[in-house]
Amino acid sequence: MVINRRLTKQRQIILEHLQSVKTHPTAEQVFNIVKEKIPKITLATVYRNLHLLIEENKAKKLEINGFYHFDGDMHPHIHFICNGCKTIKDILVDDLNTYIQRKLKMKNLKIDTFKVQCEGICNKCS
Repeated sequence: MVINRRLTKQRQIILEHLQSVKTHPTAEQVFNIVKEKIPKITLATVYRNLHLLIEENKAKKLEINGFYHFDGDMHPHIHFICNGCKTIKDILVDDLNTYIQRKLKMKNLKIDTFKVQCEGICNKCS
């Protein structure tokens, strides 16, 4: 169930940051950027708002190598994680989304979301 809460200034700035980057930042990285706009914000406030954005389906949380990263891109896509530099890259694959939706529909299953994650070595590390 999606809960709609009042979008506070803090949550709006956090969401805008997540939607403006493709780096999949950690909460600490979000905090360091948002602190420039809201100097009195605390790390706890950033964590709380990130989790509210996830509950509201406005952001995603990824666990990679024991760390949580956040993504403001809610369109279906795959994450590629480099085993060398740990960079996370988005791979847009509309065909995969269509394929999964079609297969599940054939079995009378409804998909709300799917997660596909690939790991390997990026061009920079190879």
